[in-house]
Amino acid sequence: LLLQLSDPDERTLPNAPLARFVDAETGEELEVEPGEIREAFEETVQARTDALRHGSLLRRIDFAHLGTEQPFLEAIEAYMGFRHWNELSVS
Repeated sequence: LLLQLSDPDERTLPNAPLARFVDAETGEELEVEPGEIREAFEETVQARTDALRHGSLLRRIDFAHLGTEQPFLEAIEAYMGFRHWNELSVS
């Protein structure tokens, strides 16, 4: 099982006039207007999820992308009992 967990804030950018991003490795900071890059950001996030899903399918590994807004125990119970990932997976 490949389980990708993400917070809603990792899948889209905030509705704010200005956002500051900090590189965790270098400490470099960048300020941007989220609206200017939101579409490209969301496409990149979706492409990463799609690549993980595709790679797991090629290897015959179950894949699910779950959001942290959903109780984790419910997701695990669903997988163990029914494997209805289409109902649980976040797009």
